[in-house]
Order: sequence, then structure tokens, then C-alpha cells
Amino acid sequence: MSDKILIVEDDRDIAEVVARRLAKDGLECVVCGTGVEGLRRLSAARPRVLLCDLMLPDCPGEVLVRYATSAEPPVPTIVMSARGTTADKVDLLSLGADDYVSKPFDLEELAARVAVQLRRDASRSAPGARLLRVGRWGIDEGARIFTVGGGTVDLTRVEFDLILTMARRPKRVFTRPELFEAVWGQRYSDDAKTVNVHISNIRAKLRPTGTDGYIDTVWGVGFRVNPPAEEGSDR
Repeated sequence: MSDKILIVEDDRDIAEVVARRLAKDGLECVVCGTGVEGLRRLSAARPRVLLCDLMLPDCPGEVLVRYATSAEPPVPTIVMSARGTTADKVDLLSLGADDYVSKPFDLEELAARVAVQLRRDASRSAPGARLLRVGRWGIDEGARIFTVGGGTVDLTRVEFDLILTMARRPKRVFTRPELFEAVWGQRYSDDAKTVNVHISNIRAKLRPTGTDGYIDTVWGVGFRVNPPAEEGSDR
């Protein structure tokens, strides 16, 4: 694994300012000005975090986001873009991006968001994580593998963390702010529809397994993992 931060941004001034700010935190950055070069870097070595613009000259930034977040293990990804509508953010987060900052952004805020992703990535690699069973679900916290009845279900980083957060305390109702702050490590914003979008995506992936009903919507409150009583859990 590389210890570098990969910045894919065609505006050289922005890229260099970001790299200089992250260097103050002891982080080494690699700057790419095109999407093709960014993909080459991604395929050569996994960076600690990917910072990616969307409007690149040779390929859409979404291609890099999809590549990074579908890797094994996924690369923590923060999108930097002037396209800052709620729909844009929801679309990118649905692809698996971990975070999104709209240009122009505050450098200190961006550095703090990078630090959050670094901490989360380090905690996922920590030794001693166990296997959690909830009904037919199997959740290997260390290897970050999610199975249903022995078959693997591919989840994005955020989808896995949402399931894990709720599965650790079955039947407990989690509010949207609680889930957002636990998984993203940031204060919840009322205009962020990201939790709903990711829960919907999780259910769609679980539907073929017959376990999409494990996730209840508690209207006006939030969500919970609540497997049928006969299927039980290890809690």
C-alpha cells in the first residue's frame, strides 16, 4: 500500500495549494493532471486517499471514483468539484465516494476531511476485529467481507460501514444523524440525503438474497437491523 495522497485535478494551482496544505500534516502527495494518469497511478499502487475532480480533460472523474471504490480494499475517496448541487452529491456518494467538497472549498476543512478518512482507513486494518453474525448475515470486520448464507455480497465502503454500525446493535433504532456521524465522521447536515440513498442501495443488493427486510425503516426516526426472530443473531 502506498502512503501517498493521490490528487487528480487539472487545475494545477488548486492541486499544488492542496498538496502544500496536506504536506503540513506530514502527508506526501502525488498530483495528476488527467484522469488517465490518475487511473494509471491507482492501478500501480493503492494511495491512502484519493482526492478527485470531476471535470477532467480526458475522462470523467466518475470513472476514477468507480475504479477506486470498487478496488479491494477500496480507496477512501473525496470528490472536489464545482458541481455542488444535492443531486450531484447524491450521485457521487451513490457510486461509493466517501465525501464531497464543493469548490471553492476551505483548505482547513479539506485537510480535516482527509484526516477523517485516514483514521477510518487505519481502524479498518486494526487487528482483532471479529466475525459478527446477524441472522443469515456474516460480517467479517477485519477482512471487511459481507456474506449472506455463505455467499459474498459486494458492498461499497460506506454500505459496509452502515450495515456494520447497525448490526453491532440489532433492533436499536439509529437516527439519520447518528448514522451519518458514525459512518462519515462529520456533523450531519439536514440537506444531506446520503443516508437514505445508501440504505436504498443496500436493500437493492440484498433483495436477491431475501434479506433486504432485515433493514427496517422506522418512519420519522431512522433505521434499524431487525432480522426475523427465528433467524436470530449473536447478540
